[in-house]
Amino acid sequence: MSENKDSQDIAKSVMDGSKSAGKKVLGGKNMLKMLSKGSKFALKMLKFIMEKIVLVILKAVIGFFGPYVLLVIGIIILLLLVIDSIDVFDIHQEGGKREESQILFDETVLEVVKNRNEEGPTSIRNALRETQNDSLYPSISESWLYQTGELMKISYAVPSILHYYKNLKNENYRPWHKDFDVRDVSTEALKQKVKNDFTKVISKEWDYFYSDSTYEPDLVWGTPPKEEYKEIRTTRRCLRPSANDPDEMEYGPETESIQKVVLPTREIVLSMTLLYNSADVPYKDYESDWSSEEVKESGDCEVKKSEKYFLYILDDGAPPSVTFSPTTLVSFLTGTAPEGKLTQHIRPVDVEYTLDLGKEVDPAFPSVVMDFPKFIKCAQKSDVLGCITEFVTGGSSGFGGSINGMWYPANYLAIYQAAGDKYKVDWWILASIHGQETGFSSNPVASDPSKGSKDANGNFVGAVGHMQFMPMTWVGWGVRNDPAYDTSDLGHIMGDLSFLKEPSNIRKYGGFGVDGDGDGLADPWNLQDAVFSAANYLSRSGYRPGNEESIKNALHSYNQDWSYVSEVLARGSMFAGNFANGEVGGNRQTIINAGMTWVGNSRYVLGGGRTDRDINNYICDCSSFVRWAYYQGGYDFGKPSNTNTQTIKKHGRAVSLNQAQPGDLIFWDTTGYKDSHVGIYIGSGKWIGCNTSSGVAVSNVDSDYWMSKFKGHVRSILP
Repeated sequence: MSENKDSQDIAKSVMDGSKSAGKKVLGGKNMLKMLSKGSKFALKMLKFIMEKIVLVILKAVIGFFGPYVLLVIGIIILLLLVIDSIDVFDIHQEGGKREESQILFDETVLEVVKNRNEEGPTSIRNALRETQNDSLYPSISESWLYQTGELMKISYAVPSILHYYKNLKNENYRPWHKDFDVRDVSTEALKQKVKNDFTKVISKEWDYFYSDSTYEPDLVWGTPPKEEYKEIRTTRRCLRPSANDPDEMEYGPETESIQKVVLPTREIVLSMTLLYNSADVPYKDYESDWSSEEVKESGDCEVKKSEKYFLYILDDGAPPSVTFSPTTLVSFLTGTAPEGKLTQHIRPVDVEYTLDLGKEVDPAFPSVVMDFPKFIKCAQKSDVLGCITEFVTGGSSGFGGSINGMWYPANYLAIYQAAGDKYKVDWWILASIHGQETGFSSNPVASDPSKGSKDANGNFVGAVGHMQFMPMTWVGWGVRNDPAYDTSDLGHIMGDLSFLKEPSNIRKYGGFGVDGDGDGLADPWNLQDAVFSAANYLSRSGYRPGNEESIKNALHSYNQDWSYVSEVLARGSMFAGNFANGEVGGNRQTIINAGMTWVGNSRYVLGGGRTDRDINNYICDCSSFVRWAYYQGGYDFGKPSNTNTQTIKKHGRAVSLNQAQPGDLIFWDTTGYKDSHVGIYIGSGKWIGCNTSSGVAVSNVDSDYWMSKFKGHVRSILP
């Protein structure tokens, strides 16, 4: 037999082996022995094949074997049960027969792979810290750095399946763990010593893989797009004879001057890529407060100096938007991954099965949408990379380490809520789907019908619009019975798609698209129409708020990928938690929702926010913003012109930070004066307020800067 085996040959050999095992199927011992000789990966593929073609197999078996059909079915069922019973991370491929030390070895392999997968995110975090390591820059939120690293992290299934594949495809391959005898792990002390030995050996063997440039972060460095500078304010007053008594001296009037000093140019990280994940690093303008005045005597004069900095800093108010490249993932697995003692490239014919295995190893492994039969056929006679580019049409990141995607834009909240209210669907689920599908419409395919994947004939394929509906799902699957349109079993419609927008066509063919904004069209490239249509789809798929099973099933109907369901729920819960967190209700909810609509589109002006014109242009200072948000929730602090932090703090009662509820007020001493700044606590350690450097923004209470300004003053205004 040749050294490399096709997946179909492996599955056939396992089925052939099952014939001799048929007479002893009830004993189980011989069956397990047979399975232990094969590869667990082969069994995974066998399971995959059975699930895909089980009806065809049953028809063939009934036709050819007649009375033996029950025996064959029994064997298949037993195989599936055994497959599901084998531990995923079974490097020894021996299932339940493993010795204790072998089980420990497998567990250590998983631990080492996961730990070494942290090297990339750690490098990214360190590089981002380096951009602001000077004391004049505000400290970066560690929670933001952690989440950014998690979003960029690669699934630990990537090296794992390459290793499985090496073991599977090469009959002469001697697994590297076979170099070690079975170890004594009868006591905890012995077990720990053996584990330490295993860790050193395993990590060393993986060095060639993790040190390869393809698996290390690619950081693009550059200079800030605008100059950074400081202003030095100098105030001088000098002694002079008193106008009333020439023998007495008094200070004359103060003179003030401001000097601009441009800071040296520095390097910052502009963008980052880690294998299949990439993101632009978010930055924002920052204006510091004036520093404490330094007072010096100069002859008969008193000179005061203070400084203010104008900087370009990391925007750690929300996680970056990470883009997943399914073509990069498939290219890595099939050709660019480092090969060596433990890993081997995957042949095109086996890509579908190895991607399926990735989900078995790590539920957060990315999903790839591709036409596998056409890809295999193409790869037999063409460049594999070109075939990948042509037949990989999409995918879902799987949130490699954490929750994928950025915070939703505040101005979209009203759309999510209106659609959710109409169709009885949680608004935060709609927001999460929007982030998952098109990065909150940052992907050009969201709003531009001319963008998207095309087949060899130039026809658009794949989902369309802001919420990524398949064209036939939008207009209705009844369209496939209309000879006027060329359709596919996957939901594509060839040619001009403008007819999707006509509500009459949607009614005719039974689709889910709706006219959300009342303009007479149901347009998937219109955000409001798309969000309302997604809510309509979920509602008609059985979505019931508060019922987790119905929510999961409706999401699975939207996208038949359980990792997609998990990611949407995780991100959505984050959105909901920062508002509700099980505690916000009534007026508190309204206040926070109103305040969030100002994030990212407002401007700080001292004394601003006290006229209708300012409010309409999102101009505020800290106290006017709080007054406006509270007013939306039905609480009035009094006339805008009379409202400031000192009048606001007279309302309600003082509580500790540990007792703070979303909607409570939190005060800061930012100018050296007590309670000179105020914001609204929104839960989960975050607060929202109008700041001099950013306008209205969400910040972490426990950041170094804000904790240095916090003196313990929190007030609860509402019941």
